[in-house]
Amino acid sequence: MMNTRPEIRILFLNVLIFLMSAIHPDALCQEHGGKHQFIMYMTTPTMTTIRDGKSDELDIANKAWMTEIGICTKLYHLIGISGALGYGGIKDYNTFTQSTTWGTLESSFTTLSYDFKAGIWTPGLGLIKDRNLNVSAGTSFGFEGFSGRKEIVNCKDCEVEKFKFKGGFFVEPEINFFFFQNLIGVGTSYRYFFGDNDLNSSWTLLKIMVRFDLLNR
Repeated sequence: MMNTRPEIRILFLNVLIFLMSAIHPDALCQEHGGKHQFIMYMTTPTMTTIRDGKSDELDIANKAWMTEIGICTKLYHLIGISGALGYGGIKDYNTFTQSTTWGTLESSFTTLSYDFKAGIWTPGLGLIKDRNLNVSAGTSFGFEGFSGRKEIVNCKDCEVEKFKFKGGFFVEPEINFFFFQNLIGVGTSYRYFFGDNDLNSSWTLLKIMVRFDLLNR
């Protein structure tokens, strides 16, 4: 099967170059807030690709759809440190059924994840002069842990099978857009895993952010 990851990375870089070329030279914005920022975010959804060997072993699809909730702090608007927890599911080709008080129900394959990352960001840049729309780009390095459960959700005393996935280190380029004095933002990112692990890549289609000022200037 053709590996599409290099093409995806090239597309991501071309979009980044296009955005930077469109920025007005006088549009470097003054960041609203102090030297430290706190951002709460949710991804909806994130698609994580499982390596073929692991998906074949468990008889599941090779793509997990997840939602993540996380928090990020930006130091001096240049250094980002964040952590997140995720919940999602994978299509299971080998389900089981069990009799319950609600009738005979079929199992589903749910997933849990956590990640920590740190990276370098560009200062906020105005896309259009004198307009309240800013963009920043960054690259982070981190680690993601991943696990799965085959279960009948919300069923007490039902059968549960737990599965371990070997997490891995990753590099993640990201683009974020901020509105309303940088208080609300949306973004997208691509996560590439390297090394010997069960995760292949991850694409966040939409990231929604809300910024809080918890520290003084």
